Amino acid sequence: MGKVSKTANLLVVVISVLLILMVVNFLVARHLIWRIDLTENKLYTLSLSSKNLVGNLKDLVTIKAYFSQKLPPYLSNVRQDVADLLKEYQAFAKGNLRVEFIDPTMENEELKRKLAYDGVPPINLQTIDKHTLEVMEAYFGMTINYEDRKEAIPIIDPETLEYDLSAAIKKVSMQKPVEIGIIINKETIDLEKDYQSFMRSVQKLYQARPLKLEQGQKIPEDVDILLIISPKNFSESELFEIDQYVMRGGKLICLVDAVNIDQRTLQANVDKPNIAKILVKYGIQVNDDLIEDYRSPAMASFSTGYMQTMMRYPFWVSVEKDLNRENAITKRLTALVLPWAGSLATTDKIPEGVKIFTLASTTDGGYKNSAPFKLNPFNRDRPKITKNDVKKYALAFLAEGEFTSAYKGEPIPKPETPSVAPDKEKSEPPAPRGTTQEQRKDKSSKTSIVVVGNSLFSRDQFLYATRSNNNLAFLENTIDSMAIGQDLIGIRMRASANRPLNKDLTDSQKTTFKWLSILGVPILVILFGIIRIPLVRAKRRYYEMILTRGDE
Repeated sequence: MGKVSKTANLLVVVISVLLILMVVNFLVARHLIWRIDLTENKLYTLSLSSKNLVGNLKDLVTIKAYFSQKLPPYLSNVRQDVADLLKEYQAFAKGNLRVEFIDPTMENEELKRKLAYDGVPPINLQTIDKHTLEVMEAYFGMTINYEDRKEAIPIIDPETLEYDLSAAIKKVSMQKPVEIGIIINKETIDLEKDYQSFMRSVQKLYQARPLKLEQGQKIPEDVDILLIISPKNFSESELFEIDQYVMRGGKLICLVDAVNIDQRTLQANVDKPNIAKILVKYGIQVNDDLIEDYRSPAMASFSTGYMQTMMRYPFWVSVEKDLNRENAITKRLTALVLPWAGSLATTDKIPEGVKIFTLASTTDGGYKNSAPFKLNPFNRDRPKITKNDVKKYALAFLAEGEFTSAYKGEPIPKPETPSVAPDKEKSEPPAPRGTTQEQRKDKSSKTSIVVVGNSLFSRDQFLYATRSNNNLAFLENTIDSMAIGQDLIGIRMRASANRPLNKDLTDSQKTTFKWLSILGVPILVILFGIIRIPLVRAKRRYYEMILTRGDE
């Protein structure tokens, strides 16, 4: 009876402890924000940047999370994760953040119409009910409201939610939104078609718009960042206005292609844009070459008749170990893939007061190709390359400081006079709207310029072809760094870490790792069983011997 009583007491104690642990876990999960995060980049902990952002709010921000009460089972945990994250935001907002959860499916049609206008439409979700596949309409978004400004997150992505939410809070709380002017080569680029991913991403936080640079017209004063993508040849007056924009303290990003490539035929010819003539005055030289990297080639796909062939292609440079780990723009990138990139160099004499940093470069296995270019991987007469022919080449620069005008000491270039119809020859010319002699500056305030010897890396086509999220992140980080500092860069990059096997491993080594991963654990279990069997048998014989002696 005593043994039964002790067993019952032990069982009661174990069950009581388990119940206490379950209650404590529930209370901590529901009402406390403290938890242990063992991931390398603290993926499940609110970042310091987000804490500082909401901690410095001057007025009340209201977040309205629109969740349908009935969601598929695979989204039920996401709802709780979103609620936990919003609690963390509230804890650091010093009372300036209010959160409301609303189920629009339980409200009237007027709210649904309002949400559609605000940018939170219903979405169709698939669910399995009683062995049948059904499609249900649900809401899974939120709006962020501050004073009379509002931003929407139409569909919540758990992987990027902290960045999306912090970016929206930052955008609505800024007194003046950052303006980005984009100048493109319209002959080869359709901004809305070729850069959809970039435009969709950058407009989460900034006002980005195409900019038409006209003769005799200066770049608008409200443009904070000027992004020039694959520039054509500008007139002298247009180059002067770009120079004066920098002199006014404007920040410049220039994605330059010095070689024009026909991607269908893989024919290439030198076509260096003349913006290089003002960049060289700032200390950056754009070279008319194409760079291969034999030690770090990226994968590329080529058509061979009816087949697609994947291969490592040295003209697509994968920059990994040679990213600048001291600069916030590239610090947390895992790789940057630059297809058909040209090299950059600093001038012999860097202008006084300017510092130039290399953001990305090839490995020591970089090779410089000059015209005529042979790009076809199936039909190339490979040159004989020695160790003396390969070296490290810079592919992206950041220049910071006070720049001297490329036109210092020169007269202001006159706009080219457009041809006019005969009946308008006598009409008076429009008043000049460009920079006047009184307005021109020969020295800038402290500003920054980023130059990349490639514009293809951030196009949608190559974002897909290179499978590199870091390509877009590089451009986003550059804009963030120039516009608002480094606050949001770390948030975006937290979940983008990639941990591939060492790319220098041979195929046989990779195969070995693969089978070790598949068979390793089962083999260890079997070995443990084999080793344990004689031990168990010996233990059994020992107890049998003791019992036998006891019976005697």
